[in-house]
Amino acid sequence: MPYVSRSASGAINGLFEQMQEGFAEEFLPDDNPEVVAFLNPPPPPYTIGADLPWARMTEDEAELVQDGIDASPVKTRNMINKATSFTEGTDAFVKFKAIIAAATSTSQAGEIMGRQLPSELVSSEVEQA
Repeated sequence: MPYVSRSASGAINGLFEQMQEGFAEEFLPDDNPEVVAFLNPPPPPYTIGADLPWARMTEDEAELVQDGIDASPVKTRNMINKATSFTEGTDAFVKFKAIIAAATSTSQAGEIMGRQLPSELVSSEVEQA
């Protein structure tokens, strides 16, 4: 099926059923890895409030995580302590998640640093909706 258009960098930026003269003249099969990747992009990074991970931890976990933060280099401590939010993939997110994993487990760190669930909205956010 698809005729593809490409960006200046060579990445697919459009798919068409029909050839588009001078724009999308290259045909690729539906199962081409580039076509499949274009049709199934990864989800965008998510952001969570800095207080959400702490709310998800038990008191014991929070103490272990705080110990891990306190033992970290000053730049890491400052990044984590001064953050108002954490965005997946950023340096602060990755370092904080690693500290949580070291204090708990990799799977627990994934849950603690996971996307915010609708049930975790604070009451003021729910009232505004």
